[in-house]
Parts: sequence; C-alpha cells; structure tokens
Amino acid sequence: MSGVSSVLGRKVPWRDRQGRLSALKAAVFALLFAPAAVMIGTWLGGGYGLTPIVPLIYWSGAAAAWLLLATLFVTPARRIFRQNRLIAVRRMLGVASLAYTLGHLAIYVVLRGFDAGAIFAEITSRLGIAAALLALAGLLALGATSLDATIARLGPVAWNRLHSMVYIVAALAILHFVMAPGSGGGLPFLMVGVYAWLMAWRVLERFRLGTRAPVLFGLALVAALFTAGFEAVWLALSHGYPALETLRFNFSLELGPSAAWRVLALGLLVAGAAAALGHGGRPSPARR
Repeated sequence: MSGVSSVLGRKVPWRDRQGRLSALKAAVFALLFAPAAVMIGTWLGGGYGLTPIVPLIYWSGAAAAWLLLATLFVTPARRIFRQNRLIAVRRMLGVASLAYTLGHLAIYVVLRGFDAGAIFAEITSRLGIAAALLALAGLLALGATSLDATIARLGPVAWNRLHSMVYIVAALAILHFVMAPGSGGGLPFLMVGVYAWLMAWRVLERFRLGTRAPVLFGLALVAALFTAGFEAVWLALSHGYPALETLRFNFSLELGPSAAWRVLALGLLVAGAAAALGHGGRPSPARR
C-alpha cells in the first residue's frame, strides 16, 4: 500500500519525478486555474451582461491559445533566462491548454443549443471553425501521446517529431481567433505577433543566436513590424479597412498601444533580460 501511495505521490502535478514538492510546479498549477476563476467571477458578478455565454466563449478560447503559446515559450525561456527547470511545466501548460479548449468547445455547443445540424453547417461554411477543429484534433493527439508510457514506447526521436506538430496546432488556433466574428483588431493580432516572435526565435537558435541580446533587440523590432503589417493587410482583405490608415493607427498611440507596440514591449523585455544576464555577443551554448 505504501508503494502505491508513493507512485501516486509522484504523479500529482505539484511534485517532481522523485515525489518531492516542487514550488515551481505548484505555483504554475495554481495559476492555471486563474483564467477560469476570473471568468466565473466576472460571470457571477454580472460583468458579462445579459448574454454571458458569448464572452465566455471568447475568453475561454483566448486562455487556451495563450497557454499554447506559453508552451512554445518554455524553450526560449530556458535558454535566455538560464532556467532549465522550466521544462518541468511544459507538459502541464499543454494539458491546461487542451482543458480550456475542451471547455471552449463545450460552451460553443451550448450556445448552438446542441443542434448538430447547425454546428455541422457552421463547420462547413466557416474556415475559422474548421481551423479550430483541426487544432483540437492536434491537441488531442499531443495530449494522448504525452504520457510517460507513450513517450517510452515511441522513443525520443519519434516523439519529438510528432510533437513538432504543436507549431501547426498553435498556428491553427490563432487563425481561428483572428477569423472569429468581432476580431477586428487587438488581442488576436497580439497573438500573431507573439507567435511570429516564437517561430523566428527558433530559426535564430538553429544558428546559436537565440540568446544574444543584440539579436533579440532586433527580433523584437522585426516582430513588431510584422504584427503591424499583418494586421493592416488582414483587415484590408477581410474587412475592407484602408491598410495605410490601419498602419497609421498601429504606429500612433491615438487608440492606445496597438498589438504591434505590445509585441515590441514584450520583445524588448526579453532582450533586456538577456542583456542583464550578460548575453552579449557570445553565441548560445550548444544545444543538448
């Protein structure tokens, strides 16, 4: 009986592989409930108005997408901040993203009144919904193959190859968010910029440049410019907004900080941390 208790103790999310309490894992595990707590609190407090299910769909999907992006940030954070222990929470973030995605789907089904015909019609007529279902299928596959037994059976090479699918899954999730009704700016394009930064960082890291502060400062600027350009082109094509006018608002602060400014701020924050840690002109250490 004590042996079973020992095994179960190691399996709980807030313990490490040796069964010891991990402050990092416990803190992250607790924080994963924060989006749900905020949404429920706002709902019960009447903050979502007379039709709370619509903002609940929006924010549950946003939480799922941000958690997916957080899983992609684990590797850059490990190398830039010299915190290899962050790898311990990557699986937890991925599972949480799947949980919020399933919640997002459940709320959508409720909104559609459990009408399978209406849901099928929407899937076949809206590319954004189709992208969401493909992302969900990918997340389910990633979640099902994240068990220790599955990893051991597949082997590290095959498992890593399979889990590189997370890049496509994240792209589909963000595409769904950008194509959602009412996504005429702001948060969806912030996600686009963060995703662009994460993907570009991986290219730079292949050349062992991913921790060099000057390179990261340049990456912040490029990601911000990409965000502004993407938003201008997307809104021009999808909503008919004048691209130059969108760019003008993106580079000004008339309507508050745009997605591009926020991407720049986040990128500069990471680059500043790299500089503070002494990542100057030296290349990254060899990848292990």
